[in-house]
Amino acid sequence: MPGINTYHVFSFLIKILISIAVSVAVYISATKYLEHDFEQVIHTEIQDSFKEISLITEELNVVIRDLKSLNATECDDALLLAMRQHLFSARFIKDIGFVQGDYMICSTGIGRFTSPVYVDIADYQGPKGSEIWVDRGIELFNQQVKAMIVRNGDFNAVITQNQFDSFIKIPVQWRIMYHYDNEHVHVAGHKTLPVPVEPQHKIDDAFFYQTDCSNEVPYCIGTLTPRSYFEQYNHQLLSLWYLIALLGGVITLSGLLVASNFLHSAKSRILRGLRSSHFYCDYQPIVELKTGRIIGCEVLARFKDNTGPIFPDEFIPIIQDSNKTWEFSVQIMNRVFKDLSPVAANLAPFKVNINFFARDIDNGHVLAISKHALTSLNDINLVVEVTESEQLASMSSKKTLQSLSQQGFQVAIDDFGTGYSNLGQLRQFTCHTLKIDRSFVSEMEDGSIRSSLIPHVVDIAKNINVNIVAEGIENDKQRVALLNAGIEFGQGYHFGRPMPINQLVRLLQSDKSL
Repeated sequence: MPGINTYHVFSFLIKILISIAVSVAVYISATKYLEHDFEQVIHTEIQDSFKEISLITEELNVVIRDLKSLNATECDDALLLAMRQHLFSARFIKDIGFVQGDYMICSTGIGRFTSPVYVDIADYQGPKGSEIWVDRGIELFNQQVKAMIVRNGDFNAVITQNQFDSFIKIPVQWRIMYHYDNEHVHVAGHKTLPVPVEPQHKIDDAFFYQTDCSNEVPYCIGTLTPRSYFEQYNHQLLSLWYLIALLGGVITLSGLLVASNFLHSAKSRILRGLRSSHFYCDYQPIVELKTGRIIGCEVLARFKDNTGPIFPDEFIPIIQDSNKTWEFSVQIMNRVFKDLSPVAANLAPFKVNINFFARDIDNGHVLAISKHALTSLNDINLVVEVTESEQLASMSSKKTLQSLSQQGFQVAIDDFGTGYSNLGQLRQFTCHTLKIDRSFVSEMEDGSIRSSLIPHVVDIAKNINVNIVAEGIENDKQRVALLNAGIEFGQGYHFGRPMPINQLVRLLQSDKSL
């Protein structure tokens, strides 16, 4: 009982851990999705900024082009009027100047200068021959402001820093870089940010860093957003997903408990079935491949109670884990005897293959079959069928199989090729029949490596005087191929599915070759 309690406690803790893991996974997945969505918001802001830059560039090009078309040679009243008219209509430009050589002669804000103002070397050259100065302190309408100045020909235009400040509306640090012909120049924003020269993104515990470069204008923008703003921006959704994650964990735990109860219930049904004889048997014909004559059958255990059937791949492990293998085998032999007793005279001579567990071969329990009522049925030859296992290689297993053979029982190795034994080991213990696993047969038509081993198995089996039965034959093409390979016997749906004993008897009495 303490062991059982410990198992249940441990199992319950595992279920809790799994449920917590599900909750965490749901929340992390939701967070990742919201992070991606937030990155798209930032991306949209950056793309909108590029549109604004494009509009600025277009306005600069139009204004300077129109002014250049005047072919002005001096800053007279007519030129100042034209410059001020363009400034009035401009959305982004805050001042326009007229330049000759290295000196600015006049501007819309001041008019004609008393003394021409020297213009120093530009910070970089634009793609269309423009000269550009960035982050310059200038006096504009009696105020000192930071601005970018663009010159083309004899005219320059001023774009103030606050024009760029309005681009990105969410609270992020940003930086605009001019990016053209391997030249990277800071234009505006936080100079301490990494140089945004190519699209990239990075998220850590403190910040979102994202960079986009425009295909329309030669600029890149990098942003650094505090994670606290992301959490503020998605506060309601993060809270909702937190609740959903908790709910997911609760549902997962409930599901695991239900599943656990179901498995426990299955075990209870199997153990009750051993006590109340809910197991029954179907019989699958074993035939001579050449003639189709039925020479025997394999006994296949089945289970069904008031709840419904439980299939062998589920109840066999339960029986093994419950250490009920011999009790189960005895019940199957009892059922076979009950089925065969009324019809044995119609079957003789006939081989009946019954599967036994390798552990019952190893511990010698199977030797008790010599005293079972089945041996009293005339002309019914009982074949001990066992799936290959490590236990068969033990000395006790070898002695048990040898003793069975000496008592007149035949031994068949089921599902050969999928377990632990090999043809070399077959020489070490008594074996009369090898049953080649269905996987070899099913792959024959594909010419697989596994199926190509069949002729070699046949040759060696003949050398040690062992019969071969091929399992899982589903069509005549496989039957002919196996027959040509030297295999004499087989079973499978092509000859008959597992069936009740009365149906098998009728099949035998039909005198129809399969």
